Amino acid sequence: MVPLLVAISSLAQRGAVVHPTDLADLTNRAQTIIRARVVSARLEPHPQFKDLQTVVLTLAVKEAYKGNPSSTMTIRQFVWDIRDKMDSMGYRKGQEYTLFLNPTTMYGLTSTTGLDQGRFRISADSAGNEVVVNNVGNYGLLGESNSVEWAGKPSVGSVQSTTPQPPSTSGGVSSLPTGTIPVTHFVKAIKSYVSSK
Repeated sequence: MVPLLVAISSLAQRGAVVHPTDLADLTNRAQTIIRARVVSARLEPHPQFKDLQTVVLTLAVKEAYKGNPSSTMTIRQFVWDIRDKMDSMGYRKGQEYTLFLNPTTMYGLTSTTGLDQGRFRISADSAGNEVVVNNVGNYGLLGESNSVEWAGKPSVGSVQSTTPQPPSTSGGVSSLPTGTIPVTHFVKAIKSYVSSK
């Protein structure tokens, strides 16, 4: 039972505190990176552990940036926060995301890399351009390293601040821009980094 608890705790979503991670780290750690539309999101008990609630997502894959997913994927994510139980972890039918997915565990559970940091909602800005943002306002995504080549240097001019920035920490993580990033810049950075590996 201890391995199960460890696996489950690593899959927690909302309310979890994780170290900010940049795009290079998210990409390196993800087994699969996709742009997908949510076909359905339903809450149901885990088939083996009936006391554990999960969200089962069916995704229509529009594009794959890493890995070889099928055109339709079904993944199961562990739910531990009551707010996630009430809203299917924030997934909405028809909404598009770029998802950085960890390998599926032996218990059939899949999580996004870096928890909420690896789930990017795609929407349109006021000018109608597609942008991405994760649940932490892209905080730390641009990082301080040059390991990812960003088109147009979004850390300087392309990030539109939409979310208050968390304060600097004493652990060496400096204040970094937050907000939305144009999908074109985001995808180009992912593809360029993956192809360089």
